[in-house]
Amino acid sequence: MKAFYLFFISFNLFFCLSAFGENDSIRRSQITVILDNDAYVPGRLDRYYSNGISIGFHHYLKEGKSISFRLGKEMYTPDLRKTGFATEFDRPYAGMVFGELAKQWRKERWFLEAEGMLGILGPSSGVSQLHYWFHDKFGFPRPEGWETQLGDAALFNLSFSSIYHVAGNSTLDFNLYGNVAAGNWNQNISFGPILRFGKLLPFSVSQLTGSRVGVSGKGLEQYFQLGIVGIKSFWEGSVDGGNFGVKSG
Repeated sequence: MKAFYLFFISFNLFFCLSAFGENDSIRRSQITVILDNDAYVPGRLDRYYSNGISIGFHHYLKEGKSISFRLGKEMYTPDLRKTGFATEFDRPYAGMVFGELAKQWRKERWFLEAEGMLGILGPSSGVSQLHYWFHDKFGFPRPEGWETQLGDAALFNLSFSSIYHVAGNSTLDFNLYGNVAAGNWNQNISFGPILRFGKLLPFSVSQLTGSRVGVSGKGLEQYFQLGIVGIKSFWEGSVDGGNFGVKSG
């Protein structure tokens, strides 16, 4: 896969309520569940990054430091909105399951994270069978073309990400995001600004850093987030597969 540039615009709404006991004890752990599905958007049905499910666990170590573990699955499909099957020039079917282990560092203006990922790509992931079950269960057309999905591969990836808090207050802030990743799942460099407005907590204890572990007291955070991310990609496992030098399709 040749290197290419991609610009991605995201617009999200976040709501986070933290409640503690009367003694305002430190939050030691946090569980996060993420459910992605293009079916949430009217008129969208199985296109590109079609859905993902993950559950994560964050644990506080000491001031400014935490670790996390996440398990999940992701599914990618061609555009099935009209034809119901992949075309020659569309992206391939791909399914993967993964586990991630990461460590985080938080400062007043900086957030850093180092992450390692192990996964399984291809039929052995079981994602295609889950896709069949979901469509049969909820009355969607049965997908065709999973027999052409990317082949089995063991996945390994490392990534390092950072967020820098440039300026802001309790209602509006501006941040810069950067990430570098290497492995046989993806190899890319990304960078972009993040603008948030709403009811914000201080950056070092904000959900923007992935969790609220290490925080004491009660806090409510709800905000809109707008981000523009530029990505230079050298390898994309959901398109190229997990085996270097082997072309997909």
